[in-house]
Amino acid sequence: MGAAQVLEPAASKQGERFFSNVLWNWSQVAVTLFSAIILSRYIIRKLGPEGYGLWQLSYSMIGYYNLLDLGFRSAVVFYSARYRTRGEYSALNEMLSTLLVYFSAVAIVLIAVSALVSREAYRFFPVSAVYRDDFAKLVFIIGVSISTAIVFNVFSGLVEGFQRFDLANQIRIVSFVVRYFGCALLLYFGYGLVAMGLIAFISVMLLNGLYIVISRRVFPEMRLSFRLVNRQAWMRTASYGVHTFVAGMANTTLEQSPSLVIGHLRGGAAVGFYNLPLRILQYAADAVSRVGIVVAAQAAEFTARARLDLVAKLAIYANRYCFTLYAPLAIVVLVYGRELIQLWVGAAFVTNSAPLLPIFLAGTAFAMAGQFSSSTVLFGMGKHRGYAYALLSEACLNIVGMIVIMPRFGLVGAAVVAAVLMIAVRGIITPWLACRQLDFPFLRYLRLIFERPLLIAIPILLLTYWCKLKLWPGTNWIQLISVSVLVGTVYWAAAYMICLEPEHRLLLLKWVSARRLRNVTAG
Repeated sequence: MGAAQVLEPAASKQGERFFSNVLWNWSQVAVTLFSAIILSRYIIRKLGPEGYGLWQLSYSMIGYYNLLDLGFRSAVVFYSARYRTRGEYSALNEMLSTLLVYFSAVAIVLIAVSALVSREAYRFFPVSAVYRDDFAKLVFIIGVSISTAIVFNVFSGLVEGFQRFDLANQIRIVSFVVRYFGCALLLYFGYGLVAMGLIAFISVMLLNGLYIVISRRVFPEMRLSFRLVNRQAWMRTASYGVHTFVAGMANTTLEQSPSLVIGHLRGGAAVGFYNLPLRILQYAADAVSRVGIVVAAQAAEFTARARLDLVAKLAIYANRYCFTLYAPLAIVVLVYGRELIQLWVGAAFVTNSAPLLPIFLAGTAFAMAGQFSSSTVLFGMGKHRGYAYALLSEACLNIVGMIVIMPRFGLVGAAVVAAVLMIAVRGIITPWLACRQLDFPFLRYLRLIFERPLLIAIPILLLTYWCKLKLWPGTNWIQLISVSVLVGTVYWAAAYMICLEPEHRLLLLKWVSARRLRNVTAG
């Protein structure tokens, strides 16, 4: 069977759907990147280091609410794909009804908890008197927002399980536009953290309402009723979700605990300094990892059909293409990271954040961009137990390492701890676990993913350093944009011929031709 058929054994129609899903995922990330690069710059400057740090810190505190998902959202994605493939719609309705009742009960409890936590949060963190009242209100608003969003995990998981990423990302784009532009406008008119929290809540409610609408569109057979709630549906999803819960707990800890530890030891401003370079790289890694999100649903389908050979090819190609997409950004940030931060948010962040960029870059490139699809394949196969506990180990070691290292080595030490653990667990252990499930040689797996993209990256990295020394030192935005366009054009042109499989080049050309023909016909 040809490699292009990895995108779907049935042929080009689902291959086209795969590309469409990925491109819609990227379009949503493009809006996020614009918001992060353009609007976040304005927001950070208006809030200042402490205000921005408290904004991040409040989400880090309340982010732990997502642990009470217990892995059920991931189970919804998995079983929605499986039940849809098998036409078992009654079982799907039972699962949706059962989990909707559970999530609603959880949300009520968490809203009550938010009211209590918001009044005492300032005691744990060194918050200045100017921000103390606003911080308490912000924590409560975000608590209500995240608690309410948990209820709608049923609908977002259903849409992903049905592989309708086009519709999902269209409404996410709307939500992001409302949130980021709304926050920027409120700051422009003199409002602060509390008003930003309210806009964030409104954007979440809008997103969740639209999820209900498109869920009924993609699954017209959906029936939600208390009569369909049953113990069997709960146990079935729990058997899958228990390991997803462990992975989710680890992910939440990895995302939120650094801010809590840093905020407790160093204050709100240090949280902002630590998170800024990490967010830059994670936004970009998120763009390429959107391929992996699409991969998870397809891996579930292939596993249901007992085609592990296709799952292995899918994992290799998705990881390679994700790393290939990420590489130009990594090159530019590695060479011009300090200049980028200077132009973006100013000297204070250059001193404290720029040294962290190359450290985080190693972790995000090889662990997140280069191996994200390995983890999603494990979830798609329902074989993610080992990954979940490996990730939990990373989270625990990350907290201990930061507490031990930070007093002596500061934010740089904290970044080293995070990056080393990220590479070890998500860059090495995770692909090894995937290879064991797929019965595929580990070293060959890594070579097929990284060899070609790295062979292109090395000479282009040297070219970029030469450009900085001789042509564009990066003193203004025109120079940074010029070198970014040059690096991206040269790298991706070479990657198109070297990294992309011949079958996939043909499939991509056919997809583009079909789009052009459709546009001409419509015109």
